[in-house]
Amino acid sequence: MAKMTYKFLHLANYKDIPNWSVQYADEEDLGFTKKYPMARIGSFLTRRKEAIDIQDGIIYKRVTVSTKGGNITIRDEKDGKLIGTKKQFVIHEGQFLLSKIDARNGAYGVVPAIAEGAIITGNFWTYDVDYKRINPQFLTLVTKTQQFLDFAEKSSNGTTNRHYLQEDAFLNQQIPLPSLEEQEKILKDYYINYDAFRKSQIEINKTKSIVERYVFSALSIPQKESENKNDGFIKFQHFSKLLSWSVNGSYKKGILYSTMYENKLLDEIVAINPQTSFRHLKNEEMISFIPMQSISDEFACWTGNDQCSVYDSKGYTKFKDGDLLWAKITPCMQNGKSAIVQNLTNGLGCGSTEFYVIRNLTIKIDLRYIHCLLRLEALLNDATKHFTGSAGQQRVPLSYLKNLLVPVPPIDIQKEIANHVQKIYDDAEKVKMKGLKSKNEAEHKFEQLIFG
Repeated sequence: MAKMTYKFLHLANYKDIPNWSVQYADEEDLGFTKKYPMARIGSFLTRRKEAIDIQDGIIYKRVTVSTKGGNITIRDEKDGKLIGTKKQFVIHEGQFLLSKIDARNGAYGVVPAIAEGAIITGNFWTYDVDYKRINPQFLTLVTKTQQFLDFAEKSSNGTTNRHYLQEDAFLNQQIPLPSLEEQEKILKDYYINYDAFRKSQIEINKTKSIVERYVFSALSIPQKESENKNDGFIKFQHFSKLLSWSVNGSYKKGILYSTMYENKLLDEIVAINPQTSFRHLKNEEMISFIPMQSISDEFACWTGNDQCSVYDSKGYTKFKDGDLLWAKITPCMQNGKSAIVQNLTNGLGCGSTEFYVIRNLTIKIDLRYIHCLLRLEALLNDATKHFTGSAGQQRVPLSYLKNLLVPVPPIDIQKEIANHVQKIYDDAEKVKMKGLKSKNEAEHKFEQLIFG
């Protein structure tokens, strides 16, 4: 946008102001390189509105666009009769899709093949791309830079949580536009490093299944058998596989039932939600404060060590050094938010009421081993079947943990399993850091090319 800049007064040509806001009129140069010719985004993107009336009995794909990453994935597939908004729009592979609400957070990208024919509401915009001028992946990279995200933020107006991108401002923004051949070369160089990051993500995603296979094998836990189909006839069950009788048929031994070691109820070997007293401390003395967000989804990891006074700890869950905190509410539980806390201020802490606290009571149990069991995907998936509460506020009931059957091998076997699982996750962390380094290198090299 052409303008003259003074110390106290900024002037802009009337014809250059597509968006009447102080933020836009005062927009700073994004700092793009002058090496390549500049082009308006609107010169190679054309808004497409392919309206559709949602019909009952037809299954529709709906998409979601992640922020910052711009990954477009299928959110769900639903019968039209379950979709409230009946006026929607169809999108196609190769189009550029943008969330006008979350554009300021980088929620835009190229529609993948899996999203062909999916539907979107009016809160999304979709554009046809002039492939003779720009590779849409190049556009995606440009718009993911921090400089462009800052521009999108300043070009979004509205209430605090509903900032809508001003389309004119977006389409009138200029970006460097090398030739298609040069774009292809830039993208090729970018993906050499980025592919290393992508491969590391694939490897990391296998970690949980690797851990589960190892633990199940070490403890002789049979893999879950497929459910017998009910064909309307008599069903037979091996007597040896029955733990007890129930009205509905056989009672499952449990997702972690071992055929090699003794199995005990979790409540028999550890304390679940034990009493923790702060009475020996004065009200003004400090203890650690650990909210839910301080517990990472990563294994055995918690960040930060905020503090609060004993007086301010009222109403929070209380715990002490060495305790295992395990999130009981969805989606935190499903994400595996749990950690053994150490080095707490005064050896004590408090935190979210959505934590279950698990405490070791005997030298015959290694709490790290229990932690490994409670993070297994099979266990987390099984726990969801026992949720209580309303949608969005569902929790694992205390009775689930108390009645959970777990294998209790000798302490040396417990330690061996805990150490090996920790090594698997440590190795995965190294792969993760190496991948992030490759990703950062790819982004840095790209930004060097397009910024002056």
